[in-house]
Amino acid sequence: MTKYYEWYFNQTVDRGWFLAEPEDSFGTVISPWKFKSCEPLSPFLDDLSARVLRSGEVTGVAFGAFDLIYAMREWADILQEIGRADIELIPVKVVGTEVVISLVNVIREIRCIDEERSEFSKWELDSIRPDKVGEFKVITKMVIDTSLVCGAHIFRPSGYHLSVIVSEQLKHRIEELGSGYTTFRPV
Repeated sequence: MTKYYEWYFNQTVDRGWFLAEPEDSFGTVISPWKFKSCEPLSPFLDDLSARVLRSGEVTGVAFGAFDLIYAMREWADILQEIGRADIELIPVKVVGTEVVISLVNVIREIRCIDEERSEFSKWELDSIRPDKVGEFKVITKMVIDTSLVCGAHIFRPSGYHLSVIVSEQLKHRIEELGSGYTTFRPV
C-alpha cells in the first residue's frame, strides 16, 4: 500500500531564498488563494514575475509566500513526470535575475481526510467567518484514507486546500534531488 505525506516548507531552515506571490505584467499581485483552488489557471495567466522576499541559496524548489511552490526546471520536470495531469506549471520570472521558475499549481483534489483519526477544528457559527461554518479551520493531525486516493501522486485534500499531499514515490524523488528546505509529515 502506498504511503502519503504532507509536503511543506521547512521554516526552521532560513538559508534558502523565499519568493513573493506572483504579479502580472501590470504589477498586480495575483491572489495566492487562486493557486489553492485546485483549478487550472495557466490559460488566464501569462508574463508573471515574483520578487525575492529573502535572498539566500537558490534551490531546486522553494516555497514562497502563502506556501506557494516554485520549482526550477529539473524539479518541475520530475513533478510533471510523476504528477502528470494533477499539476500545471506556470512560468514565473524572478525579478532582478535571469531565472524563470515554475509556479506549481496543484489542480487535483481528493476527498480523503479520515475525520475519525484526524485531529482538527472546524469553523463554528459564532466565529468571525460564518461563511465557512462546518469547514476545516485547522488540522493539527491529518490522517487520510488511502483507499480513496486511487494512485494519485500529488493533490490537495478536499476541504483543506492549505495542504499538499504527495505519494511516497514522489517524496523519494524530491529527496533524491536534495532540498533541505522542504519536509514531509506522514498522513
